[in-house]
Amino acid sequence: MCGLLLSKPDKPMSSQIVMILMKPLLDKGYCLITDNFHTSLELAEWLISHSSDTYGTLRRTRRGIPKELETKKLKRGEVAAFGKGKVMVLRWKDKKEVTLLSNVHTNEMRTVEKRSKCLVKPALVIDYNHTMGGVDQHLSDYPLPRNRSKKY
Repeated sequence: MCGLLLSKPDKPMSSQIVMILMKPLLDKGYCLITDNFHTSLELAEWLISHSSDTYGTLRRTRRGIPKELETKKLKRGEVAAFGKGKVMVLRWKDKKEVTLLSNVHTNEMRTVEKRSKCLVKPALVIDYNHTMGGVDQHLSDYPLPRNRSKKY
């Protein structure tokens, strides 16, 4: 396994792991949703070259992110989006700023009703929360055992 990981030393280790795990699913039209640890421009471009789609949260410090996106100040509800080929990087501010990458979405905004309020959010944020929110909810179904040590 270690020999496979070192086969692409120019790619981040997190991207190399995803590349290995995705090998059997490439060129079949799957869409990969990732969190900010695994998402990168290099991975997105590699997946596009293998007929696969991707979207997910992105760390603003990743290589290849436009500097304008990093420095632009956003007010609540504002969006900044930049495209590179088929890949779009979007930054949106609600309570906190969130940066996302997608080759499936545009910077389209949708209205969502939550607790009798109408909120306007990017379609990318809505889809990401819908798919990844389930992962976080199911983790609570598996309680972790507590290590109780005896005190003398």
